[in-house]
Amino acid sequence: MKILAIRGCNLASIEGEFEVDFRSDPLRSAGIFAITGNTGAGKTTILDAMCIALYRCSPRLDNIEKGDDAEHKVKVDDIRTILRKGKGKGYAEVEFLSVDGNEYRVRWSVSRAHSNPAGNLQDATFDLTNLNTGEHRKLSAKEHKTEIPRLIGLEYKQFTRAVLLAQGNFSAFLKADESEKAKMLETLTDTAIYSRISTKIFAKRKEAEQEFELLEKKRNTLQLLSDEEITELKDKARLLDEENRENNGKREILRTKLDWISRLATINGQITMAEGQLMEIKEKLDTAQPKIERLKLIDSVQQIRDSYISLRDCKLQSVNYREQLALHTKQLDEKENGYKKAIKSVSDAVTNQEMANGEFLKAQPLITEAAQLEKQNVNDRKLYDDLVGEINKAEDIKGKNLSEIASCEKQTALLEVEQKEKNAWLEKHAHYSEAIPMIPTIIANIKSINNEKMSLQLKEKNLTQSRGLLATHEAHLIVARQSEEALKQTMSSEIATLRKRLVSGVPCPVCGSKHHEVVETAANLLEERQLEKAKEENRCLIEHLETNISNCRTEIEKLCSAIEMHNNAIAQYHNANLSYLSGIENAKELLDSRSAVSDLTTLSSNWNSYKERLSVITNDIALYTNKKSGHLSRIEEVTKELEEKNNRLRLLKDEIKECETRHCSILGKWKNADELLKYHNESIASANKRFVEATKYKADIETERNRLKGVILGKQQQLAETDAKIMALTEKVNTFLSARNDDMKMERLEELLNTSHSAITAMRNDIDTLKKSMTAAEATIKERREVFICAALIPHTRGWGQLGNPTGAVRRS
Repeated sequence: MKILAIRGCNLASIEGEFEVDFRSDPLRSAGIFAITGNTGAGKTTILDAMCIALYRCSPRLDNIEKGDDAEHKVKVDDIRTILRKGKGKGYAEVEFLSVDGNEYRVRWSVSRAHSNPAGNLQDATFDLTNLNTGEHRKLSAKEHKTEIPRLIGLEYKQFTRAVLLAQGNFSAFLKADESEKAKMLETLTDTAIYSRISTKIFAKRKEAEQEFELLEKKRNTLQLLSDEEITELKDKARLLDEENRENNGKREILRTKLDWISRLATINGQITMAEGQLMEIKEKLDTAQPKIERLKLIDSVQQIRDSYISLRDCKLQSVNYREQLALHTKQLDEKENGYKKAIKSVSDAVTNQEMANGEFLKAQPLITEAAQLEKQNVNDRKLYDDLVGEINKAEDIKGKNLSEIASCEKQTALLEVEQKEKNAWLEKHAHYSEAIPMIPTIIANIKSINNEKMSLQLKEKNLTQSRGLLATHEAHLIVARQSEEALKQTMSSEIATLRKRLVSGVPCPVCGSKHHEVVETAANLLEERQLEKAKEENRCLIEHLETNISNCRTEIEKLCSAIEMHNNAIAQYHNANLSYLSGIENAKELLDSRSAVSDLTTLSSNWNSYKERLSVITNDIALYTNKKSGHLSRIEEVTKELEEKNNRLRLLKDEIKECETRHCSILGKWKNADELLKYHNESIASANKRFVEATKYKADIETERNRLKGVILGKQQQLAETDAKIMALTEKVNTFLSARNDDMKMERLEELLNTSHSAITAMRNDIDTLKKSMTAAEATIKERREVFICAALIPHTRGWGQLGNPTGAVRRS
């Protein structure tokens, strides 16, 4: 908290408004300052205004005996009595920097009824403004009592004992108890931050230890690492150890500074937390009583657990054996039916083999002839395709040549049109033929004219400004000379005083003469020093103005000469351009046009480009004419070649048709000889495969049938042994239940023994954890109480021993 400004109006011994602003010089730059003055000058009133605005209290009223002001029925210790006698209203205002970093303005205002000095005192009002945000609000007396101390960080008694010590009250701070003194100093010096630092360090360390334990667990589950990985991990572990040692060192340094400030509050909190934990653990133990009873029952039936589990497993095994026996019996019946089918399949496969071999022998000569026809057909078709390809290529060549001829004719027509347009334009602009070579020079002259005109405009503008400035300086010079005459008539105040003291017949103290000329004293008097200074300043001003006037006249002469030179240059360039365009009627209008440069540039560019383009067009027309003649010759050659190849193609087509007719009559539905041969080979292979599969299937069925008979016999023996074992175990479990005194039934036993190991372990862990936690909480409470008593009786002596009890904690017995 920091006081920024104190203001008031009509308070105690100060009449009217007053202000003490610590943000303005000289107070802003002063490190230490004092308020001095005679008794009753208002020194204490300034401090009273600060306390009243902040706390509605004043040290001057703290020790006044209680009583009433008979005139206005107000208690004499009422803070409103600080309003100055004979005034209708007043206020006290303070601007301060809050502990939250914002600047605030708080005002306490008091007035009499209707602002009448003789009226009764009205209730005080309170205003609070946040200077950073501009937020303003009215405060009630209750809000003012809580809000302002919160923003300042000090109560009224702390403020008057640590910040503002009233006359004779210095001993009050020294007599304050340890807890109050520690709280005040902690607020003033902001040492509470060390408590927060200690808490954060403890949390960071605990987090690091948990992370280290987690990493240790992970390390135990990992496989062995290579030497390089071990070395790298050791390096990282060493760095972490070094960092941990460094952090431990820093923590110990901070802890030695903060231990006395935070230890009592920490221990007190630990005791309260442990007592709460103990109560919570006891409640949890009461709630867990059914679990404890259940665990006792589970432990009491553990001796029969193995027999029960064996009985349960035997029953499940018996059911499994019966199901397997039924399944194997059914499978054996299916295999008997399959064996009969397998014998019939072998007989059918032999018949199929004989039929396939007979059909192949009949078809073999036709397959050979068909293969020869297919070979001949392939050769003929290849010749046919090659001939068709050659004909297509010839047709493409003919088409391309026709396209090229059409393109040549089209390009020639376009060039002839363009040639006519270019010739027409040149004939229209033939009168420019002599001026075309001079157009670059004309354009350069036009640009020079434009530059000269720009310079001319600038000079004319400067001339106007210089003439205006000359007139201003001349006017100022007239005023300065008038001031010079006035100063000559001005008399110094010292001479006027001496003249007033002259007495007729008495010698002058300056000249000694007894006769004095009567001179009327001028009304405009100045001190000698001021008069001389004014004359000197006016003389300097006259000299400066005369120099400026001379400079302006010289500048005007230079500008007039430059303007004349620019006009002459413009006329010369214009006359030269007219001479270059002497053969053109509208030469003057063309030169005066704003687009003269672009028009002349376009004219020159078009003239030259059209000349060059006409030459290119003539060459291109000749080139396209020659190309057209060559394409016509090539078309005649290709046409003769096409007639010859078409005749050959018709003959080859008839030969292919005859060969395909004979091939179809031999094969019928088959496409070629290979397909027919493949069909007979596949028939024979299929018949052979079917025979092999049928034989193998018959052997497999017979083997499986014999195996199932053996399996069924074994299962029948296992089932008989299992049933006998079930009877013995059932009798043992019933004997155990009969021997108990709690009438436990088989269903209850099954429910207890079927409780999973994880559930039993979880219940045991929960109960053990609660018991251990209760023991730990009781030990913690006892140990913390002993530590609390020792820490409260033994003051910290490392730089903080004089702070008393900084936490304000209440000591426990």
